[in-house]
Amino acid sequence: MKTLVIIAHPDIEHSRGNRALRDAIAHDPNVTVRELYKLYPDFRIDAALEQQLIREHGNIVLQFPMYWYNCPPLLKKWLDDVINDTLFGSAPEKSLVLKGRTLQLAVTIGRVSERYFPPTRDYVWADDVARPYLKPELLDRHGTDIVEVLLTPFEQTAHLAGMEYGHPFVTYNVGPLARMGSINDQDMLARAQEYLQLLQRLDPVTQEA
Repeated sequence: MKTLVIIAHPDIEHSRGNRALRDAIAHDPNVTVRELYKLYPDFRIDAALEQQLIREHGNIVLQFPMYWYNCPPLLKKWLDDVINDTLFGSAPEKSLVLKGRTLQLAVTIGRVSERYFPPTRDYVWADDVARPYLKPELLDRHGTDIVEVLLTPFEQTAHLAGMEYGHPFVTYNVGPLARMGSINDQDMLARAQEYLQLLQRLDPVTQEA
């Protein structure tokens, strides 16, 4: 069964990161790409259609930029409207609809990775700002797993749905080229090819799964 890729970026044509990731997978015959902000600019999601597409596909990929340590609002609404009792029935823990599938995240972060993996506990985000970019207590608790921790609601969603949860594919530094530390176009294209290869390596799902 083909992989269903749900992309949630409000202005993807002007996005260096998400556009490159999308373009790398768009022509793969084993991938179906759905761009939520183009399909549902009014936020009126056709939940029945989306649920039918889920049933007709195998693995599910959610591709999005991280905004304020979360996903864009239309993706949250898609999850609320689509991944619900209509899809699973009244007891999601007993549902077999998504059994044997993988939920894979592909997340872009505009800022440099040092903001999430600071060289010291007191690393600040600008010369004229006194406080650290990340709360030190969070770093003490989670260390280099901080981004994975921010994404744990998706991991729990996969668990409740009976899905496997792929290790998040996170790309940092995808801000404007003029911003110090931003990934260059050549490295972004290479990263996009890694994304394509990741999707191709996902365990295939049969019709019976």
